[in-house]
Amino acid sequence: MKYFIIIFSLIIAVTIQNVVFAEEFYNDLGSFMNSLHKICDNRWDITFDASKSVDSDGSIVGYRWDWTNDGTYDTEWLTLPTTTNSYSTAGVYTVKVEVKDNDGAVDTDTSDVIITDNNLPISIPGGPYYTKVNSQILLDGSSSYDSDGSIVGYRWDFENDGVYDTPWLSYDTCLITYLTPGSFVIRLEVKDNEDATSSNTGYVTVVVNKAPVANSGGTYYGKIEDVVIFDGSSSYDPDGNIIGIAQRQPPSAIAGD
Repeated sequence: MKYFIIIFSLIIAVTIQNVVFAEEFYNDLGSFMNSLHKICDNRWDITFDASKSVDSDGSIVGYRWDWTNDGTYDTEWLTLPTTTNSYSTAGVYTVKVEVKDNDGAVDTDTSDVIITDNNLPISIPGGPYYTKVNSQILLDGSSSYDSDGSIVGYRWDFENDGVYDTPWLSYDTCLITYLTPGSFVIRLEVKDNEDATSSNTGYVTVVVNKAPVANSGGTYYGKIEDVVIFDGSSSYDPDGNIIGIAQRQPPSAIAGD
């Protein structure tokens, strides 16, 4: 399971023998958010920074961290003020840092880390869709969203039979042609940038194309060598649009007595 991490700081400054201050080891929420990065085991790795700690009469030579404030330090003494840690379970954790100066004096400070579960992305397959046999239809999942990240993958099951008919796609639309009429349930699964997935269904109605109905108009009357206007505008298609009219040239009329 993936997690999304934010941090709230508690500011504590304690003066001890040699005046070592372990000051607010992270107090900038925006900077903290920018420091997050994803590691290979698909959990968030948090960067902790105690660089604002100071020693008024010497220098700080060591930093060590207790990730759950249980009294047991989880790192050895480190020479750098920054280090990283990740949590596998959601919850609120108090983190403690202890700093040591060049004369052996120490001080501590704590801050809270809130770990929350990653929100699942929301799949919206669009529709309901209506199409005809042997006609392409565009399935559109662009309304799908992820409230705490981004959607990075889309895949479609055209008959909701449990077998996805496309691989993971980086784009949110898909063209399909149904060869038989009927009512079909489709399923769209989406994947977010934390590899969390969810799916939802939509509906497609596929019908057999009905033939258009031709209406030539008329009866028409005219004189020899006059131009006669023929009007087929009353023709119609009961389930679509007429896109063209083919006209046959009538035979030449020969006047007689």
